[in-house]
Amino acid sequence: MANKNLEIVQGQTLAFGFEYEGTTQDLDGAYFTIKQDLDSTTALVQKTIGDGISKVATTQTGVQYRVRIAPEDTINLAAGTYYYDFFIELNNDKFPILRGSIKLLRNVTYGGGQNG
Repeated sequence: MANKNLEIVQGQTLAFGFEYEGTTQDLDGAYFTIKQDLDSTTALVQKTIGDGISKVATTQTGVQYRVRIAPEDTINLAAGTYYYDFFIELNNDKFPILRGSIKLLRNVTYGGGQNG
């Protein structure tokens, strides 16, 4: 698992791809979750397969997926530091991929949210 701190601007898209190598079997699940703090039980943003995480291709060596955090997911969140993790599930196993802090930067164009 990699620890990686990210930055994103409110209301802008964050997208990245990943490939699960060594099998051509589709993942059973994948979860990218953002929370206010590590002890919170409420996800502010959560992406799953079919809702922000999509299969791109199957290659000879693995399966490629794309994670997309859409503008509407963050436009109304306050600027500040949040926490995220990203893990996948395959054959009843859970594999952590990424975790760290995610700094949400203020959106200059839209100021205080979508209408502001």
